[in-house]
Amino acid sequence: MMKKTLLLLLCATTQLYFAQDIRNTTRTYNFSGHIGGGMKNTYNMPTASNSTTTLTEDRNGNANSAMIVSGSAAKITLPGALGDIGRFDETTIGFWFKKSASGTSGMTGNWTIKPFMVIPTQSPEGYGEGTFIGFNNAGNTFRFGHVNYSIGATFYNDYAIPTGVNVTEWNYYILTKTHYTNGVYSDYCTLTLYVNNILVGTRSNISFDSFHSSKNIYLGGNTTGLYSGYCQGSFDNFRIYKSLLSSSKRTELYNWELNDTSHGNFKAKYDFNGAIGTDTYGNFPAVAYNSPELGPDRFGTPNSALKVSASKTGGVVSHNGIKIPYLNEYFNRDQGTISFWYKKTGNGVVDNINQNPFIMLPNESYNAGNKGISIAAGYVVTHNIFSYGLVGETGEDPVTTILNGDLITDNEWQHSVITFESYGDVKIYHNGQLSWTNWGRYFPYKNNGGGMDVLIGFNDVFSYGQDTGFEGLIDEVIFDTDVYTPQQIQSIYENYSLSKDSFNVAETFTAYPNPTTGIVNISETANVIVFDILGKIIFEGKNVTSFDLSSQTPGVYIAKIITEKGTKTIKIIRQ
Repeated sequence: MMKKTLLLLLCATTQLYFAQDIRNTTRTYNFSGHIGGGMKNTYNMPTASNSTTTLTEDRNGNANSAMIVSGSAAKITLPGALGDIGRFDETTIGFWFKKSASGTSGMTGNWTIKPFMVIPTQSPEGYGEGTFIGFNNAGNTFRFGHVNYSIGATFYNDYAIPTGVNVTEWNYYILTKTHYTNGVYSDYCTLTLYVNNILVGTRSNISFDSFHSSKNIYLGGNTTGLYSGYCQGSFDNFRIYKSLLSSSKRTELYNWELNDTSHGNFKAKYDFNGAIGTDTYGNFPAVAYNSPELGPDRFGTPNSALKVSASKTGGVVSHNGIKIPYLNEYFNRDQGTISFWYKKTGNGVVDNINQNPFIMLPNESYNAGNKGISIAAGYVVTHNIFSYGLVGETGEDPVTTILNGDLITDNEWQHSVITFESYGDVKIYHNGQLSWTNWGRYFPYKNNGGGMDVLIGFNDVFSYGQDTGFEGLIDEVIFDTDVYTPQQIQSIYENYSLSKDSFNVAETFTAYPNPTTGIVNISETANVIVFDILGKIIFEGKNVTSFDLSSQTPGVYIAKIITEKGTKTIKIIRQ
């Protein structure tokens, strides 16, 4: 236990670095919030073979964040999951699995293999051909490899369960496929299985492989024709990589997975610095909708904020913005924070709905009516009132809050934060100050998430014909399952706002390079304070000519540079 705790602490400092690299998957199924749970790309969602296959707790204790396969012939189907993988592509598959019971319990079927992961061949002959990971009939050894009855060949073996691995607990499995041995290519492939980064075994010289198959992947078992085999258990974070992860990358992946509590605690941030939809943490890339542009941010930096527009001509609404696929599934929690900056430059469009949203989090059951969380700039014909609206999954608790005391000033950057506390308050902050509190409107049943995209800059998903759009600039959008404190929120606003004297400082000194990968130089001696996105001071120096961001995660930082001539606030991009 102590060893695992130390490993978790070691991983904490490098978690974001891993997110930029090893989480660049071809397919991801996280089963968070519902059976779909896909996090990236657009592809067919998983299906369950019967009603006994349901959501369960994941390894971190987060409810409804993993899938459990139970019943004598139950499985999860991942349709066409390897559709992007060519026959000779190097491939890595990683996932969490927990067997339902020890020994033969929970294993059924007439096949000598009791698989919990199966990749069928492209043209199965009806005997269960394909690549698989499972157990022998006694349930006391791993049995994995490949079967192809069409050529009368089997390429699997039994392998001992590594010492210290309890298969009835959560373990992380990695299966790799390669066509290279010591750098030499072969048409024959090699399969290698790891559990908790421990080598289980390798099966080489496989003359036929199924990793290029457009068939489904099955979790929990498989039946094709004469033979069937099932192994009941729970699954989470099923990931497919179109690459062979090196030993160091497998270690990073395993360490990342150990430390990944993002089902219950995650953060996504969109700073729009030179890109429409990049998530600073690399997990939730956005998709442009109707070609939005980039504009200047509140520091005047070109191409550093999302610029959206909306108009209505002849009854036709035109608007643009971004969609963030699957973000709602991770942001389907009982607490959280949404933080963003905005500048309204026009009235936008309020079409057949009261609100004109900056941000829209639609519910899974949106097609039953106006359901979801709406954070909007404008209400009916009054276009300068900040409004917040929500309607529950089945229409319960409809409420729209109009902040009469907080009018939106055109052409002026402003900062808003909405926090959701666990079975408690919804709070709205404007420019660092608390503006509104509502008691007892707890978060989960207002945002049942599911496979819906989060929308920024517009809303066109509801069934009542709503088609609305914001007109202006939006920047530094953060979704976080931490609840920011009033002190944090005030600090974000104060430290990221431009003070009046910032504009009066003569352009006699510069900070360079910017963007940077580490050292930032200042052209003359100054006192410097550097803040992160939450307003936390990460560097403070007196009479310095440089500061170092190399130990910080990529993102935006704010440097206040103080000289005898005045104070200058500069946005620094850490690449």
